[in-house]
Amino acid sequence: MESHASAGRGRDLAVLTLEIAEAGGGFKRVSSVLCPKQGVKAVDACLPCEDSLGEHGMPNEELHYVGCVGQGAPVLGLGGAQAPGSSADRTPISSVMTRTVLALRADVPLERARALLVERELDSAPVVDADGKPLGAISSAQLLEAGAAALTAGKRVGDVMSRVTIAVPELTSVAETAALLAHENADTAAVLAKDGHVVGAVSALDIVRWLTQQDGLLLPSARSLQAR
Repeated sequence: MESHASAGRGRDLAVLTLEIAEAGGGFKRVSSVLCPKQGVKAVDACLPCEDSLGEHGMPNEELHYVGCVGQGAPVLGLGGAQAPGSSADRTPISSVMTRTVLALRADVPLERARALLVERELDSAPVVDADGKPLGAISSAQLLEAGAAALTAGKRVGDVMSRVTIAVPELTSVAETAALLAHENADTAAVLAKDGHVVGAVSALDIVRWLTQQDGLLLPSARSLQAR
């Protein structure tokens, strides 16, 4: 996630979008920002704030922001004097995570889950409740293991999903997140707000890409719909 400062405008808070695929075929979209004073906050609660300058950019597109002139802890990094350790120790995972995330409800049919993963070019997606809090995860490997018969037999995501959630709080460092992924032999972790709902996702590849950028190498994102 990024914050862009503009002369006379304060900072731009990138809008985080959680797209929750529902069983009926539609999506519920949960939009939030990382407020410099209060952490993750719903956009609807952010806009009336006296520090808000309103939204700009196109909703549901990559470049979508809320202008903010509020003072407080910086949105990215820890700010001020540099703490000991590497930049990976000092940088929160919210700086690295993808900011538009697809999630699925447990009652979504397997056929739709498969189609969405293929369409979005994803290997997996978190499974969440109506409030966006994680219940587990579903992967293309699990769908493959379930077999074609399960896809057409009325089976749902909840029937085959993993009920173990790999997740980290938004302020977890990049280094800690990388260690968790390595320890769990996992490719992806959900990123959670203080209230426990999903606000982003980070993969091992995202972390590798970020590390290379720290050394001055600019690599294009491998994803489109979940690009930062």
